[in-house]
Amino acid sequence: FVRARTSGQAPAERCSHTATLVGGRFLIIIGGGYTEPGGGPFRHFDCVHRLDTRTLRWDMPVATGPRFPARRGHTACLHGPTGRIVVFGGDSDSGLRDDVWMLDVSGTG
Repeated sequence: FVRARTSGQAPAERCSHTATLVGGRFLIIIGGGYTEPGGGPFRHFDCVHRLDTRTLRWDMPVATGPRFPARRGHTACLHGPTGRIVVFGGDSDSGLRDDVWMLDVSGTG
């Protein structure tokens, strides 16, 4: 392993997120969360971060449409023919989820 030196708006430390490679270049991070040091409730994230693996620069693409419900422990995969990342399930503040969300990344890469 070699630690990458990234720049830009990197995601906060987290666990239980997904990472999906798009176009062989962009790593899309969705959701996840963490527990505050010393305990406390788990904090779930609803954000999307993108790492350009060529430039090693992070950014936060703007998603349109309804707000994605915060979650962790979900699954995600790229559906190549439609250019969408499909997200299923996970855990949130309201409990386990069985919903499906799609993020259009066809313009990425």
